[in-house]
Amino acid sequence: MANSTAQEFFQRYEQVKAIEQSKNELIEVAKLHPPLSFDFALLMLDLLRRVSELENAYQQTRLDHERESRFNREVQMHEMELMKQITTMEAVM
Repeated sequence: MANSTAQEFFQRYEQVKAIEQSKNELIEVAKLHPPLSFDFALLMLDLLRRVSELENAYQQTRLDHERESRFNREVQMHEMELMKQITTMEAVM
């Protein structure tokens, strides 16, 4: 489990690194080709920001889903244990 978390953090780091690199490249393009390119660069930066927000929302949704699945699994295991105890008690009586 810790290994998968470390992998997720590494993947997220790589994504953020790629986004930052893209931003830097867009800024350099804007510097080399002023007026039109700068507007294009701003548009691209806005799109990158939106993609980043969507990635964050997706990651949060995925984490929430995993947490809910784990919780449901634990509840199911607990219910099975209780049913086993009830069956044992009924057999004793």
